[in-house]
Order: sequence, then C-alpha cells, then structure tokens
Amino acid sequence: MNSPRRWFWTATLAAATVAASCGAKSPSSAAPAFSATSLAGDAISLASLQGSVVLLDFWATWCPPCREQIPHLIDLHDAYRARGFTVIGASVDHNPGVVAPFVTQMGITYPVIMAEPAMSQAYKVRAIPTTVLIDQAGRIRRRYSGYLPKTVLERDIRQVLDEAPAKALL
Repeated sequence: MNSPRRWFWTATLAAATVAASCGAKSPSSAAPAFSATSLAGDAISLASLQGSVVLLDFWATWCPPCREQIPHLIDLHDAYRARGFTVIGASVDHNPGVVAPFVTQMGITYPVIMAEPAMSQAYKVRAIPTTVLIDQAGRIRRRYSGYLPKTVLERDIRQVLDEAPAKALL
C-alpha cells in the first residue's frame, strides 16, 4: 500500500474511533424539557418521566440505520421497563401520516412522539438516528449519533439503571 493511501486509511480509522467514542462520554448536563402527545394519545414529558431512565431516540421512517436499530430498542424497552426504563421514539418525519403505519409494521412497543424542530434543535440532533440516554435525575448521560449495536446500548442502560438515583435536576 502506498503512503498516501495508508495515510487515508489511518486517518479514516482514527476519525471512526473518535466518533465511536463519543457515545462513551458522560455529558451529565440537564436534558432539555419536552412535552408531546404520543401517537397513542398519551401526554409525555420529560418531567413525567422523572425517576426513570429514558432512551430518547430521534429517527425517521426513511432512515435505513434507524430501521435497523428499532428491533434492538424494542427488545431493550421490553427487557428493562420493569426496572424503570423506557424508550421514547421521537420521529423527525414531516408527515405524521406515515409514522403510525410504520410503528404498527415494525411492532414498536414503546411510546412514539413526533419531534418538533425545536425539540430536535434542543437535543442537538445533527444526524439520525441520534439517541440520548437520560438518567433518573434528568441528566444526559450518553449521546450517540448513528446506528448502535444492541450490546453498547444495553451496557450503558444497565450501568445507569444500576446506579443510585441522584437528586433530580428537573
């Protein structure tokens, strides 16, 4: 392999490593407040979820990595909800009419809301999927951009669930 090509692949690997490690950081900042109505008609707000560990997933029906990640989110929601964990799907689709049939088709068991642009902006969504892990006190513990393997999500969810709840920031 010639030198410029080796440099390209080394730089690409380094950039991928840095990007992958972004989810490992613990920002521990207060999660922006939100309130919305789920597709099922339930009122959902960050304040109403206080005391729970929340995985807020920004996604779209047309996004292949989002579609690939949804079955993992369903499994995690079902496996850990008895321990005070929930997934909230925040669709960034512009047409709510396509979201409900998609939710049914995918068998999504967790609440799904339509993410308003202000909510996406508050959570600094620059790409989808963007997934945010929020602890029992309403602090952002992890922020992920792009598809994540189930093992990474599960490891981080279990870590936060196993910690003693801190004083709420809400």
